Amino acid sequence: MCDHHDLGALGSAVNKRALQRQLEMLAEMGCNAIRTSHNPPAPELMEFADQMGFLVMDEAFDCWAIQKRPADYHLLFPRLARAGPAGARPARYRNHPSVILWSIGNEIPEQGKGRGWRGHRERTVRLRA
Repeated sequence: MCDHHDLGALGSAVNKRALQRQLEMLAEMGCNAIRTSHNPPAPELMEFADQMGFLVMDEAFDCWAIQKRPADYHLLFPRLARAGPAGARPARYRNHPSVILWSIGNEIPEQGKGRGWRGHRERTVRLRA
């Protein structure tokens, strides 16, 4: 299931018991895997995922260079791509057994273009130079 960072009406601030309860309810429904959504997951989520046996796909970006909205992540991507999957992001949760993969993006417009997946690699390599 896709887990957006907020807890509904409780908002975005982490409430550990509410987060734990959310995961308990998901487990009761048979859910065993979580896809985080376009932002770093809370450390508390990762701790609960490890403890409760969830598998986690840690997702990085909501877009790359092609914008979806005027003030979206495309403005930050060139500067922060290195902190994403190709940079610090895997290191952040490398000791969490729940993380089984890192996503390089969600519904990325570039994926339908001729350069497709190569665009992220080329941008990241260029940014590191």
